[in-house]
Amino acid sequence: WDARITTPTALAGLINGGLANDFGDPANHVITPASPGHSVLLTRDSARDGFGGGAIQMPPIDSTLVDSAATNVMTQWILSLTNTFWIGATPDPQTVVPGNNAIYTISYLATSDFTNDVNLSAGNLPPGSGASFNPAVVNNTTTNSTLIITTSGATPDGTYSLSVVGIGGGVTNSDTMGLEVISNIVYGQPGTMLWT
Repeated sequence: WDARITTPTALAGLINGGLANDFGDPANHVITPASPGHSVLLTRDSARDGFGGGAIQMPPIDSTLVDSAATNVMTQWILSLTNTFWIGATPDPQTVVPGNNAIYTISYLATSDFTNDVNLSAGNLPPGSGASFNPAVVNNTTTNSTLIITTSGATPDGTYSLSVVGIGGGVTNSDTMGLEVISNIVYGQPGTMLWT
C-alpha cells in the first residue's frame, strides 16, 4: 500500500487492500473497515513476537512494548470506518496546451455498508474550461469515472488546483488534483536537449 500523505485514500490500497499473506483468513486486509480483528496493519502493530521464524511484529524493531495509545487510536479509527466512501484522481498533476484536454480517472472506494449512488462534480476550473464525467454517478457497481477537463484557446496559462467532489447518502468527500496550462511547451526526442 502507498503511505505517502499525498496519495488519496481511494488510491492508497490501504482500505480493503490486498495482502501477500492473509494469515489464512481471506477476510483479512491491510485495513478492514469496522473490523479491527481483520485489519492486519493493526494486528502487526500490536504484536511483539521478537525476530524468530514467523514474526509479524511491525515495525520490526527490538521492542517488547506495544504502544497501547497508538493501537487504541488505530482501533477507534478502524471502528469509525462505516457508511462512507473515498474518491481519488489519477494521473495527477497534468500539463496541457490551451485548447487541449486533460483526462483523469476518478476512482471510488466505499465501505461495504455504504450502498448509495455518489454524484460527481468538478470545481476550481480555470477560466475558459469545462468539465464532464462519464459516468457522472459512481457506486459499488460502477467504481470508476472518466473526468475530461476541456480547455480553450482563451484558458490562461497557469497552475490550477482542481477539485472533484462526490456527494451521496448524506456524505461528501473530495480530492484535489493539479492542472498546469502552458502555451509554449517544447517537445523533443528523448535524449535531445532543446534550447529556446
